[in-house]
Amino acid sequence: MPPRAAINIAKARACSGLAEQVWALGRAHGEDVCAISGERIRRGDLVFRPRKTKPPAIHESSVIAAHHILDAPVSD
Repeated sequence: MPPRAAINIAKARACSGLAEQVWALGRAHGEDVCAISGERIRRGDLVFRPRKTKPPAIHESSVIAAHHILDAPVSD
């Protein structure tokens, strides 16, 4: 079973209509930028991306470098 994580990200501005999003671990399909840190992501890097939904999520094309999630402290 692939790693799963529950992530709560607080934003400074309100986002109307944003509901729960499930992000899945995978490999980057090409060059990209991490939505959390702005760091460069290369093809093949481990990333989390939102699962496809209908209608499409606001952040559907976003990716997060996996180390931000996998290396994060875990609270019980």
